[in-house]
Amino acid sequence: MSLIKITFARTGQETVIEATDWRDAVRQTGRSDACHITHHEKAVVPVAAWFDADMPHGIGAHTVESALAGAVAYLDSQEVAQ
Repeated sequence: MSLIKITFARTGQETVIEATDWRDAVRQTGRSDACHITHHEKAVVPVAAWFDADMPHGIGAHTVESALAGAVAYLDSQEVAQ
């Protein structure tokens, strides 16, 4: 088990959850907007917000705020489609 930081895309609120991996941490929140943020300084797109533990999706961006906004836009589009 590790401590994994989760950020809620809709509010920007952060929490730390003890879990086996990021997907387990996202599941434990019970929220669809729970994201695990990764940073890759040398990548073309240095930040990614990973969400949906069962069918993982990642939204890449240059800032955390942009990645979270992308996640919210994706989640909103999925809710409209349903």
